[in-house]
Amino acid sequence: EDWPDQGSLVSITLFKAQGLGAFEIDGSVTLDGKEMKYYGNGLYAISVADNSTKTIIIKTSTGETTSFDVIPQKPVKILEPRDSKINLNNGVHFKLDNPPGTENTMVRVSVYSKPTLFQKSWHSIDFFRSQNEFTVPLASFASTADNKYDYIDGSSYILVERVSMETKSKNGICEMRNISSYYDYAPVDISYNDL
Repeated sequence: EDWPDQGSLVSITLFKAQGLGAFEIDGSVTLDGKEMKYYGNGLYAISVADNSTKTIIIKTSTGETTSFDVIPQKPVKILEPRDSKINLNNGVHFKLDNPPGTENTMVRVSVYSKPTLFQKSWHSIDFFRSQNEFTVPLASFASTADNKYDYIDGSSYILVERVSMETKSKNGICEMRNISSYYDYAPVDISYNDL
């Protein structure tokens, strides 16, 4: 599927109400009238070109129908650090571009790290109150006995993600969890001593 420039992904995963497992609908799952592709394990997804509220409609072959709105997350943009050198031992000062209405939201900071079992991954550092400026302290980057970070020393990336999760009941017969996120990442040159 072609990915639209500045596009977003909308997905839904259908789990069994009781016990473990996911399922495919005998019928259709659409987003604003467009069929969502089924990828297996209960996952339906579609890429969209704009970041506006969308409506998902699920119709079964027996005539049952339900619908709900997917409300997009407000954006976040990393202004600093971007294309710069950072030393984790000094903590990292962030400058963000946050739109109005995000003052009481949280953002998660992550760092792209060395491979674990054949693949690189994002290490989630911590959650912080969304502000235009804040500093992630050294203590947030430090490893503990239970959590050993293995950062890339040199060219890497840092990520800031705004996430919200809302859970509600639909007609008293099912539960819906709406997870919405928007993220920005920036290239950085990382250095650090033993953390």
